[in-house]
Amino acid sequence: MGNVGRPKLEIARNRVVTVRLTDFEFQKIEKISKKLGISKTEAVVRGINLLERDKPKKFKNLSGNNKKISSGVEESDVVMFDKKN
Repeated sequence: MGNVGRPKLEIARNRVVTVRLTDFEFQKIEKISKKLGISKTEAVVRGINLLERDKPKKFKNLSGNNKKISSGVEESDVVMFDKKN
């Protein structure tokens, strides 16, 4: 029997982010991802990359050793914010 399941990425996406959306916002993500033939995750990641591209001054300090993850996304494109209690 051959390989079963999704193909592995060079760098696995193993982080989970939970967000609250309105029905309208969720439907927009769903519609766009279906229209482009991409996952909801990829649609959100591409949106984040567009924000970074449009506002480079605010993101200039985030670059570092960049590794390609997939679809032109670089590891340094991923930004995590921890909520302080």
